[in-house]
Formats: sequence, C-alpha cells, structure tokens
Amino acid sequence: MQNLSLKYKCSFLLLILFIEVSILHAQTGCTDRTAINYNAKALQNDGSCAYDSIRISPTFKSFLAKEISESSGIIFSDGKLWTHNDAGNSSAIFSVDSATGKTLQTVYIDNHKNIDWEDITADEKYIYVCDCGNNKGSRTDLKILKIDQSKIGNDSIVHLQADAISFSYTDQNSFVESKNHNFDCESMISIEDSLYIFTKDREDLQTRVYRIPKTSGNYTISPYTCFNINGLITGAAYDPYKKELVLIGYLKGHINSFLWVLSDFKDHLFFSGNKKRIEIGNGNEWQTEGLCYCKNGNFFISNEKSKKIASSLYQIQIK
Repeated sequence: MQNLSLKYKCSFLLLILFIEVSILHAQTGCTDRTAINYNAKALQNDGSCAYDSIRISPTFKSFLAKEISESSGIIFSDGKLWTHNDAGNSSAIFSVDSATGKTLQTVYIDNHKNIDWEDITADEKYIYVCDCGNNKGSRTDLKILKIDQSKIGNDSIVHLQADAISFSYTDQNSFVESKNHNFDCESMISIEDSLYIFTKDREDLQTRVYRIPKTSGNYTISPYTCFNINGLITGAAYDPYKKELVLIGYLKGHINSFLWVLSDFKDHLFFSGNKKRIEIGNGNEWQTEGLCYCKNGNFFISNEKSKKIASSLYQIQIK
C-alpha cells in the first residue's frame, strides 16, 4: 500500500509540473495591443510582435547655420540642443536654437581632431562625441571624446580639452580598405555607467551592439547582440523613463529614411522586445544622420547638406 501511495504521489506531482509548464508556455507571446498579432492571453513578451506598415512625415523646424553643413548627430542636454559636423570639419560642437537654427554657442575641442565624428550623447555630467566613423573599414584610432559639461559655461566661443575613450573591435581582423564591411559606427547612446554603439553594416545591412565603459582608457570590445535592420543605421536615441530606444537610418543612396522603435526589451538586449519600423519622409534622398528625444514623445532629426536639401532640423512625434 505504501508503494502504491508513493506511486500516486509521484504521478500527481508530474501532473502538476506538466500543468505549470503548459501554463508558462501559454503565457508567452505578443503583449503589445497595437500589434497585428496581439495575444490577449500572453503575459510575457517573446519579441514576436508584428505591425502594419507605418509612414510619418516629419515637420520642418529650421535650416541650420552655414557652419553646420554636415550635422551628423544631435542631443538635447541640460536645456540645450547640441550638434556637430561630420569628418574633416572643425573639432567643435554647437548649441543651436531649435526654432531658428541659429548657432548659440561653439565649443572647440582643442586636443582632438574631427577625424570622423558621427554621433553625440550625454549624461548628467558629460557630453560624449563618437569619433568612430569608419567608412573604409581601415581605421585603427577609434575613440569617444568625453567633455565635462561643467566647464562649458555660457560664452559664445569656448575652448576645452576632452578625455578619450579609445577602443578596437575583437571581431575585426582585416583593415584593408573596402566599400562593403561591417565596422563603421555612427550611432551611440548613454545608459547608466556605459555607452552603447551600433554599427552601420554596409556588407549585411545589420547592426551589431557593443558596450563600452565611460571611464577614459583603451578597450577591446566585442558585440553582444545584433539585428537585421535591412538598412544603414546613422543615429540613436534612448529614453530612460520609457526605456525605449529609437534608431534612425536610410537605404543605400540616402533614400527611404526610416526609424526602428524598440521597446519592452530585457536588460540591454535591445532587440529582444517589440521592434516597430516606421518609414519617414517621402522616400527621396534625405541624409538623415542625427536623432534625439526632446519632450512629450517628440524627437528632433537632423540631416546633412546634399544637392537637393540644406542641412536642416526637423521634429517628429511617435505615438
């Protein structure tokens, strides 16, 4: 009788375990009500959400001043909108009036050249400039500049020195010049004690993510996640309150600009949650390079000067 009782107990426990596993499995799925495959029974998002095609037309705000012909990154920090030029221009960041495009303040970084400045981000104390553009895949001097915001002040012209966070990629073995490679980087965000950079992969149209400490030094970094972007990523913005990441880019030829809105992801695995692609503009040539949050779900977008359009600032709202 004792053995029979034990047998029934084991069977009962196995049944309970089976039910729990089944319930747990049934609880995963798409939890976003705006998705076309929303699952009302799902309690845990498995990253499978799919969405209808979306296109948004940004609102033109202003042309940028003539000294900012290649706005390659923007950030809204401490009440100021900052931008900078692309490769070969002055080693300066500019505070601009978002309504008029007028330059309010120019901060020169005296101890570092603008080799290929591609994005800008900030935290409460520092502004970070990503000098890690690598169009030909041959650079061995990649770095992020760290600028102390407390030293900027309010003068219209400021000269400062910046610290450097230097790095190299563990997965790059060839430095032979190429038009199609995966080691260009034009996007960067700040989260807590780390910086995250997103590659612009011309070879496979994906993006890979690397994490870098904010402490000055020399680092060797490895990618820890990736995603098939189906395009070229040129800028990034992160909202720490909504825990939402938005990437901006375009297709080859600077056409068909788009956004990827990433939300409900686990830790810093940005592609593990909801992934919504939004087409922006009319599909024509538009070299969208900079992206930042401002307030109330609004973003600023900047573009470089081209044959068809001047360097400009736009605003867009994502609901």
